Amino acid sequence: MAASVYSLLPYQPFKPIYVLIVSLFTLARLPLWLLSLLPRSLRQHPSYSLKQAFILQLVKTFTYHSSVVRHSPGWSLQPGSEKERFERIVPSTKGVYLGVLDDKDIKPVEIGGTWFPTVYDPGDAKRKT
Repeated sequence: MAASVYSLLPYQPFKPIYVLIVSLFTLARLPLWLLSLLPRSLRQHPSYSLKQAFILQLVKTFTYHSSVVRHSPGWSLQPGSEKERFERIVPSTKGVYLGVLDDKDIKPVEIGGTWFPTVYDPGDAKRKT
């Protein structure tokens, strides 16, 4: 069975070629979008301003092409600007995941989270209740 073009796009060397072609094509379409969005009746919603309609068109295009190449930013597990409010959450032991949670393909991974507005203090919760 032959692979579809869309299944090859997330991989090298097809991804950067696709991104370059789409970027150039989108740049060429910008003036046409502006002209086509001038009449209020042709906007996504007649109450949208020209700026809103134009930005919405850009966001829709970016979202579509990002999903085609399966763009996923790498999330860091380093605290960064959160400092002491950042926590790393590791998966539990294997025996905890039973039933529908015990999947052969999907496995839990370490994630990060940020306490907001401050770090949780168990003693503080007892004082407030």
